[in-house]
Amino acid sequence: MLAFVTTTVACQRVPEEAWSSSYGDDSQDDSEETFGDESPVSVSEGGDAIYECDPVQPDTCPDGSKCTPVLQGALQNHYRCVNDRQTLAPDDACVPDPAGGVDGCISGYACLSEDDSQASAGVCLELCKSELDCDTTGLCLHSRDTRVPYCAQDCNPLESLCPDPMHCQREQQRFTCKFADASDIGVRGQACDGITDIGCVESYVCERSEVVPGCSSGTGFCCTPVCALNGIDECGSSTSCNEIFDAPAPGFERVGACYLPY
Repeated sequence: MLAFVTTTVACQRVPEEAWSSSYGDDSQDDSEETFGDESPVSVSEGGDAIYECDPVQPDTCPDGSKCTPVLQGALQNHYRCVNDRQTLAPDDACVPDPAGGVDGCISGYACLSEDDSQASAGVCLELCKSELDCDTTGLCLHSRDTRVPYCAQDCNPLESLCPDPMHCQREQQRFTCKFADASDIGVRGQACDGITDIGCVESYVCERSEVVPGCSSGTGFCCTPVCALNGIDECGSSTSCNEIFDAPAPGFERVGACYLPY
């Protein structure tokens, strides 16, 4: 199989210079608030979260505890210092604990899953507030249910080496490891949502119906496989490998998809 991202072992990361967007609003108004019997602590709000501690600064909590999101109210995360044994490494399998935050992941990481419930298989992912917190990773995305922002690693869609249960999917001029939507089941010629770019299985993308042979979708878009530009064309006789990015992120210049050129 041809690979167009320069890796053979894991999800690819891109240079820091490639970062171009951030999560939420980094501006914060600090205030003093007391939690239970504790002494007053500095609390700030940003986007849909409350920060009693800083999740990207491991030394903001006492030894033996970590700053992690605890679900509080609808789609609101309260970042608090939680006692946790912290034995699980990045990308390790884990059991999410959205209500308590005790998931075993090391400081700076939280156990997230497709629906962020304790009934789902999870993975320890690096926390972030903006893409500047993600070292050399491309994007700071959100988990689907509890909206916890995490650092999403770039990936090669032809190799699909994201940690379970994540999938390698198209996002903002690149492919990145993210949680699949429940509707991501479409294969070649099956319907998808061209506005949100969801509805296709891993290693497929959503393209306009007129360039995907056999597409009879009422949405106007259908799934089609990804491919490597300037390589051996494995798309078949009716389509060819064509570009899918207007301004590809570094490392994704040779990523294409199988469709009729237009």
